Amino acid sequence: MNRYAIRAEQGTVSYFSNGAFRKLAENASGTWRLAVRPDTAVQIYHGSALIATYPSELTSSLSHAARGPFVESSPAGVLVDGSGAFAP
Repeated sequence: MNRYAIRAEQGTVSYFSNGAFRKLAENASGTWRLAVRPDTAVQIYHGSALIATYPSELTSSLSHAARGPFVESSPAGVLVDGSGAFAP
């Protein structure tokens, strides 16, 4: 299963890659969007600006379905783009 994790707390936005959260922005506001490409890489947008692209993190979890999409988000302002749009 591929995992894509973004964290927004106290104005700092970070993305989980290679076993740790990597800071993307400080004093951030507005809408953040994750767009997952067919090659499983994720593109991260802030508004209409492409901020970063990361490969997926592979994980196995008994608590999530092994097939089909799974989206989990808790902070407000984080959207997941499941339509396959790779541009603003």
